Amino acid sequence: MRSSIISISIANRIEYSTNMSTTCCRYDFSPIEKYELTPEGYLRVWASIARTGIQHYTDADGSIRKEFRPESEVASPESLASFAGKAITMEHPPALLDSENTKDYQIGFTGSEIVYDNGFVRAVMTVTDRDVIKRIMHGDVREVSAGYRVNYDPTPGVTDSGEHYNGIQTEISGNHVAIVRRG
Repeated sequence: MRSSIISISIANRIEYSTNMSTTCCRYDFSPIEKYELTPEGYLRVWASIARTGIQHYTDADGSIRKEFRPESEVASPESLASFAGKAITMEHPPALLDSENTKDYQIGFTGSEIVYDNGFVRAVMTVTDRDVIKRIMHGDVREVSAGYRVNYDPTPGVTDSGEHYNGIQTEISGNHVAIVRRG
C-alpha cells in the first residue's frame, strides 16, 4: 500500500539562525495504515510518518514555499533514530515536547524500530490512552502527524528529477508524533 503524506507548515517557529541555515519546526500528515489491540487494551498503530521529496509549506503571506527533503537526510541513521521512543500526543502540543511538558500531552509512544522504506519513514506506535483508542477505532481520528526540527537552508535548487525548490531540509530530528483528526 502506498502512503501519501501531506506536508504543511502549521508552526514555523524559528528557534535560531546561523549563517544561511535556520532551525525550524515542521509537521507532516499521513493516514493511519492499520491498527490492532494489544492484550493490555493498548492500540498498536502502523503509519508512515515522513517522506522524501518536495514538501509544500504556506508562508504567512499565503505564498507556497517548496522545501526539498533529500533521501540522504530522511533515511540517515541519525534521523531515523531520532523518531524512536518519542511521545505520541493527541493533536500537536503548543510547544515542542521536553522533559518539563511531555507528561501533560503524552498518550503513547513510538517503537524502537523506525524504518526507511522506498521514500517513506515507517513507524509502529503504541497508543495507551483509552479515549484516544476509542476515537481511532471509531474513525474520529485517522491520521498521524510527525513534529520535528530541521535545519532549513533557503538556497533554491533543482532535484535530480527536475523539480524546483526554494530551500532544503537537513538534520531532521523527531520530537513527537501527534494523532490528529485530519491534516
